[in-house]
Amino acid sequence: MKKKLFNLFAICICAVAFLASCGGPKDATKELEISNAEVLGDSADVVSIVDGTYTLVGVVPTDITQTLSIKIKLHLERPIQDKDLHISGWNLEILDKNGTSLLDNLTLKDGEDSKLLKFVTEGKEGEEKEFTFQYDIANGDLYKKIMNDAANIDLKDVSFYKEQTYDSSESSEVADDEVADSDTDVESDDISNSNVDELLKTYSEYVDKYIKFMKKAANGDLSAMTEYASLLKKAQEFDEKLKEVKGDMTTAQMNKFLEIQKKMLSAMQEDTNN
Repeated sequence: MKKKLFNLFAICICAVAFLASCGGPKDATKELEISNAEVLGDSADVVSIVDGTYTLVGVVPTDITQTLSIKIKLHLERPIQDKDLHISGWNLEILDKNGTSLLDNLTLKDGEDSKLLKFVTEGKEGEEKEFTFQYDIANGDLYKKIMNDAANIDLKDVSFYKEQTYDSSESSEVADDEVADSDTDVESDDISNSNVDELLKTYSEYVDKYIKFMKKAANGDLSAMTEYASLLKKAQEFDEKLKEVKGDMTTAQMNKFLEIQKKMLSAMQEDTNN
């Protein structure tokens, strides 16, 4: 039951299409000759991408997933003397020879965030360092198209932010065994609220409640099944509403959204590992 609930919710929230490719994707590499690659974002003047030959690596660990990774060298144009910064955005985009985007959400490999922050805050102007960007996909056809057509890259959404004062954990202090059925009652009127900050607050509260639900289900509490239908419905509603407002979010709001998503995904990973 736990695995089924996890899969259904992940589909609703993350909108991931787990599609296997009939052609059978294979491990592959692609050499990219990069020059004058663009860096886009609020802090685009902080770094540049060093010209050179880069290797796009494709690995197929399972029948339905593929991992893309590429190590690029960044040149520090303008150091930032602020140790309280956090990474925001920083998505690597893969382009074809015509400049058409093939995939625009390769992110820094785990552990590379702190390495990059140290580079831009403690490094010297003109210093260069390599960083790895990667992304897991589940679309064999897209994977093969990328490995075949990839020709260029750029770096998008390059920005930083200060530590958030927003605390999404306030509503998660109730012990798991004290959660009442009413905890799952997130009104649809709240979800339809056009105020993005209020929407994110309501979404954060919902995520806290879903995490408690997962723990109850993992502990064999059969009463969790009575909450599941309501939670799934709310997940679908949140997914639709967040898609509508995502393009209108400020940088701070996007950071809040990513923080909430990270909390949910971490809880899911912990749940499946247990």
